[in-house]
Amino acid sequence: VSLPNLAPPRVLGPWRDVPVVPLGPPAAPPFTQHLEFRLVQGIPYSGKVEDIACWVRAPGDHLDAAALVALVDAMWPVPILAVTEPRPMATLSFASSVLIDPGSLNPAEPLLHVSTLVGSSHGYVTEHRQLWTPDGRLAVDNPQVIVIIR
Repeated sequence: VSLPNLAPPRVLGPWRDVPVVPLGPPAAPPFTQHLEFRLVQGIPYSGKVEDIACWVRAPGDHLDAAALVALVDAMWPVPILAVTEPRPMATLSFASSVLIDPGSLNPAEPLLHVSTLVGSSHGYVTEHRQLWTPDGRLAVDNPQVIVIIR
């Protein structure tokens, strides 16, 4: 069965033109210091509701399915953009589909992480995350439900 491919999101410029943003404690979780982030848009606590777009890359010379699932969950949740000060949040539901052979990826190139707000009500938020290859292939699809606590 041949299905149409989704169109990759439009991001201005190639990933090499986006500077690396160092992340790590105390502003970000400890694991983030081991990844490469090139933030295109989506600054936490900005009070904006917008998509997150960030090139992410894991260290090393090999990618597997576990690394792809980790990368799709490496970014902060979309609701953190909409608030102006830290709020506790928790993931209630997480599903991930790896849609590409990880061996077909070049581990030296980052993947484009895109998170989109799908909807929210009464402190519950549904967001949709995806990882895209630099050549426009959808690598991972990940819906999540997040609760804003308090």
